[in-house]
Amino acid sequence: MGTQLAAHQDPARTMPGELENGDLGGLENIADLGSLGDLEDFTDVGTLENVGDLGSVGGLEDVGGREGIGGVTTLENIGDLRSIGGRESAGDLGEVIEIRPARMDDEERIRCFLAGLSTRTQTQRFFTGVNRPSASMVRALLTVDERRDALLAVRGELLVGHAMSYRGEGTDIEIAVVVGDEWQGRGVGARLVRRLLHRASVGGARTLGMDVLGDNRKVLAMIRRAWPEATMKVSSGTVQVAATTLL
Repeated sequence: MGTQLAAHQDPARTMPGELENGDLGGLENIADLGSLGDLEDFTDVGTLENVGDLGSVGGLEDVGGREGIGGVTTLENIGDLRSIGGRESAGDLGEVIEIRPARMDDEERIRCFLAGLSTRTQTQRFFTGVNRPSASMVRALLTVDERRDALLAVRGELLVGHAMSYRGEGTDIEIAVVVGDEWQGRGVGARLVRRLLHRASVGGARTLGMDVLGDNRKVLAMIRRAWPEATMKVSSGTVQVAATTLL
């Protein structure tokens, strides 16, 4: 599932294969998305007052404290999750994955994790490559405070996934998620999101925003299944998702 587009054009956010002529990430026809459901009204943004503000969040820049928020790379079977507990098996392989809050002593883990992501996964999450993340970006990805939350999926000392949220002035939050390439498709992303949204709900959040690259059809379809009421708006190569419920 993720979140944000700049109102101004940021070179760091420029993506290969941006949308042209309203084309969704190279798809010749929006109908090709099939399982996304009804996307007829791409100008409707639901109950969020200003989805344009969600779009102003830069993936790698500090805009109003939102540094680090970018896109969503993977969400697997989010509707099938029965637990948001801290420890349980992931997928059908039985690996034990722990979901826990990020800490500042996770800096080296997050650096190694980001460097190990494929270029495609980096781009889906940050809209650019991040093989050498800045110190400020690393701190932003690990910060937990009154507006920001960050969760890690770890197996022992190995970091396999990261999710974060940013709380706006009202009851809306923006989220971004990334899972290591070899761990995608095992339910890690769904567990991160469910735990993140549960924590946000306890804190009073009610509405949700995400940004997904237009060619990430798998995630868009899963979002449609998990949030059938969500609205989607195509803008500058991404799909801005606005949902009026969290869970």
